[in-house]
Amino acid sequence: MDRKGFTLIEMLIVSVVGAVVVISMFQMIVGQQRAFTLQAATLDARQTLRAGLELMANELREVSALGGDVLTIDDDSIQVRSMQQMGLVCAVSPSSPVIRVRTLGSWFEAGDSVFVFADNDIDAAADDVWLTGRLTTVDTTATCGTQPAQELTLDANLSLAASVDSIRIGAPVRAFQGFTYGLVSSTRGWFLARWDGVTVSRIVGPLRAPGEGLQLEYLNDLGVATGVPGDVRQVRVTVRADRSVYRNDGSMVNDSLTTLIQLRN
Repeated sequence: MDRKGFTLIEMLIVSVVGAVVVISMFQMIVGQQRAFTLQAATLDARQTLRAGLELMANELREVSALGGDVLTIDDDSIQVRSMQQMGLVCAVSPSSPVIRVRTLGSWFEAGDSVFVFADNDIDAAADDVWLTGRLTTVDTTATCGTQPAQELTLDANLSLAASVDSIRIGAPVRAFQGFTYGLVSSTRGWFLARWDGVTVSRIVGPLRAPGEGLQLEYLNDLGVATGVPGDVRQVRVTVRADRSVYRNDGSMVNDSLTTLIQLRN
């Protein structure tokens, strides 16, 4: 009985077809993996940018250029006074640099830089001022009526700027700290960071290098660009992410976001 098998040509054809199918499947898997990697990198970049912009927006919305909170401005950095605590005066000691305050949130600490509102003449607004100084001592056992309060001792610069009698019950007290927002370098690249002259806190990154990673534009009340810190009413912030993932055309995966932040004035 004759037994017919595959010829050499048929075996070659099957092998070639099988190889083409395997290569096609491999290319499809590699392409899908590449697309997933690009999508994940792009999504991560956008989340990074949104987080950075949200933090800066929350901080800058509490800043008043009219109140002197904007200290210095540059194309890729801004230095501001950031409000940390707030309270309301509930008792005043005549001719003494001591006031009692009911805090809203966290408590004041000795050494805090503060603003205290001095009403002076209650029938006129022109002489109202924010006194600036530092707390020398803080007593956390004080009370106002039956409510817990803090007794704050103001330093000489603040207490001598105006009589304590001009600081009235109900006056707001605000503690602040100076911060600079800008780009800092690390082994992983450039990061949006905040620092107070001592401690550097990285916020989000990696971003593109200075000149591209963070761009700040300052606008006055007419929407015109300004270089005067006291005239700033809005800040246009642009951040650009940087990821070590490349598209098929060789370009790096990058994304950018821009937002316009209105300052408190």
